Amino acid sequence: MVIVYGNFKTRPEDRDEMISMSLALSEKSRKEPGCILYSFLEDAGDPGRFVFFEKWQSREALDEHFNQPHFKDFAEKFPGMITGEPLIEAHQVSDTETIA
Repeated sequence: MVIVYGNFKTRPEDRDEMISMSLALSEKSRKEPGCILYSFLEDAGDPGRFVFFEKWQSREALDEHFNQPHFKDFAEKFPGMITGEPLIEAHQVSDTETIA
């Protein structure tokens, strides 16, 4: 399994568009083969700061996601809508334990 974590700050004037784009991206991504979970959240203590949290069955499924038109469209617009550098990480998980 692959966990993707993304954290970035959107420019105030682009916040509403980022929410709209992220909702559309999430809806389409959840339908992709290999997608276990696809969520984005706004930090309640820091408006305009967003976190993406994704779970994919494999790195191959994630790579296929990166080739989808809806992801490519988002990735093209994204850099011009944020401030600073985004943090985007992929974590390969070999075991998961449910604790609650």
